[in-house]
Amino acid sequence: MDLRQLQLTEKNLFSKKDVRVNTVQNKIIAVTVGIVLIFSPFLFYYFPNKQKNLLITEYKKKVSNIATTVALGVNISLQEKSFQGVETSMQHAKSDKRLAFVALVQIDSTFSEDGKLTLEKSEFSIYPQDYDFDMETKTSDSIIVSKAVLDTEFLSGEVVVGFSSQYINDTIAGFILESFIGSLLLSLLGIGMGVYLARTISKPILMLKKANQLVEGGDLLQYVQIERKDEIGDLSESFNSMVRQLDKTEKKLKHQKALVEEKNRDMVDSIVYAKEIQEAILPSVYELHECFTDKFVLYMPKDIVSGDFYWMQKAGGKTLISVADCTGHGVPGAFVSLVSCNALNSSVKEHGLTQPAEILNKTNSIIRDQFDKNEEGAEMRDGMDLALCSIIKGATSIEYAGALNALWIISSKTPIDNGVEMEVNISESGCNLFEVKADKQPIGRHIKQNPYTNHKLDLNKGDVIYMFSDGFADQFGGERGKKLKSKVFKKHLIKIWNKPLKKQGQILQDLINNWMGDNEQIDDICVIGIRI
Repeated sequence: MDLRQLQLTEKNLFSKKDVRVNTVQNKIIAVTVGIVLIFSPFLFYYFPNKQKNLLITEYKKKVSNIATTVALGVNISLQEKSFQGVETSMQHAKSDKRLAFVALVQIDSTFSEDGKLTLEKSEFSIYPQDYDFDMETKTSDSIIVSKAVLDTEFLSGEVVVGFSSQYINDTIAGFILESFIGSLLLSLLGIGMGVYLARTISKPILMLKKANQLVEGGDLLQYVQIERKDEIGDLSESFNSMVRQLDKTEKKLKHQKALVEEKNRDMVDSIVYAKEIQEAILPSVYELHECFTDKFVLYMPKDIVSGDFYWMQKAGGKTLISVADCTGHGVPGAFVSLVSCNALNSSVKEHGLTQPAEILNKTNSIIRDQFDKNEEGAEMRDGMDLALCSIIKGATSIEYAGALNALWIISSKTPIDNGVEMEVNISESGCNLFEVKADKQPIGRHIKQNPYTNHKLDLNKGDVIYMFSDGFADQFGGERGKKLKSKVFKKHLIKIWNKPLKKQGQILQDLINNWMGDNEQIDDICVIGIRI
């Protein structure tokens, strides 16, 4: 596989303005600087001062040794009565350039009249002769003094040797300068090493980060060239292996996606064609207008094809019209709707039935024969709910039979049902909504069923009848995402029933669309309104 190498140079890696502090590079530099700052005081302050103290101690010891040596030589020379030997002994101290002075001090002891011992010191010999010697001279910042005892029969006293501290000060000053230079060089070296390490470690990490961001953005043609035999090198190889695998997977997914899209297009084309077939069995606008002057049809399939359908046939001077809700929706519902529509047509055209209850009974039998392929005693799962009316144009009497789907009538007067008394659901000034109950058994889905009830209704001129599936009332929506419910549906119908039916259809469509909002349509919707 030909992957192009990610071209990231050190310049464009480190010239980007990254204001974040929490980076690997900054952490390494911070740790290095911290170590340098910890050790720099040691090199620049603690170590020079310790060396200074050691130098002073050694210097004092050396001066003490010189004083002791001179005193020993002087003692021996005096005992031998050799004044030349005394001079030679002092010469040992005189030969050192650091010598400030060397003096022989005589100490005489006397008793005062009150019996107290008094020690009197006097110079016996001093070098250099012009040195302003003080008997009480002690070690100070400028001079280091050491004394040794003289005890002979000729002279009792002490040898006092003084060495200049300038040598120590010069030595320490030079040492401090050397320590400062060394500390500075070490700091610069440490910081330089920190920066080098930071760049050495962070550069490949930044390359991997940049490559990863590009891969996240969908650019899988990335390859990071990091030739290192350590964990970062292993990470680079793992990244490259991952990119190669992702590229293979992407190509495979693209191929599979193309196949799925092609099959989906074929499937959608087939379903769209099925929709055309389904629409062909629905009554045309012309047929509806020919039979009913004032009416509306609200037909909203959930998917391309629908399990709901509306049906109309003319027979025996009557117009038979129905709203049916088949099991399921989409393609399965559409198949059931074709079978159900064919069963209704067969009941009317082949068997010559015009009474709604008889049509339902025969349709139920036909559908059971079509779908009942299971073992004996098994319950059918496919069928439909519907409301079916028989209307004579110009007349005010109609017939109705229903399988689970009721018939609603809005009238300013009370219609007469020659069969069962109607239920008044909503009553407002000037009009009432009456509900004619359907038989509580669907078409096809029950093993044992009773004959359907036929209702003969005497209506009034201007009354409106409504047939519908359950999709409208069961739709979820509103502020709380609840069902619309039949009660709300009825209240809206009673408010608009006296408007032209075409206008009512538009109002109901706006109502259900606003109610759904962003919610998904859960079922097919079909509502028909007809003014008598």
